[in-house]
Amino acid sequence: MATHGSGVFVKNLFFGPLGASLLILSLGTHSSWGAIEPIRVSSFKNKNYQKDGAFIGGTSEAKVTLIQVKRRLSKNGNKERLLLRFGDERGRPLKESPLGYYHIQIQNELDRIIMDFSQTTPFRLDQNSLSKILKDSRFFSQATLSPFPEDHSTHITLSLKEDVKASVFAPKNKGYLIVDLIRSEESH
Repeated sequence: MATHGSGVFVKNLFFGPLGASLLILSLGTHSSWGAIEPIRVSSFKNKNYQKDGAFIGGTSEAKVTLIQVKRRLSKNGNKERLLLRFGDERGRPLKESPLGYYHIQIQNELDRIIMDFSQTTPFRLDQNSLSKILKDSRFFSQATLSPFPEDHSTHITLSLKEDVKASVFAPKNKGYLIVDLIRSEESH
């Protein structure tokens, strides 16, 4: 009888509401089933380009401003670089301070790159200036800058013209973040 009772418990655990929740959670978090681990951004340039996935870095203790975005295209036109420069709360360029926490998500299947910056507000950077900077971009068709002053965060969505691969790095104690983009071999 005890075996039967524990069998009912096991049946209810695996097939009841709790079991369904546990199964969904375990499927969603098992890395060999498609979840992509975020890449911790390094302080040096590397050639590790990712087609899909996330880059993370910075610290939650820093309160900074996004003061400038620059775009450069390589001479051969195959690589585009975004340089995001950060400053202190008054907009003065960072030199020794760490960047605020950031999360950059490459979503080729949705034709976009999402950039979230915690504890970061734009300083003299708005939607019009960002659109103007990216106007002649090889890879971006549109940019949306969404500041959230109530929680001191900034969200940028970059719509893609084609599939890309990205590499992200933040040179130590320089106050900027670099996103290098190249064309993916598997464009749509």
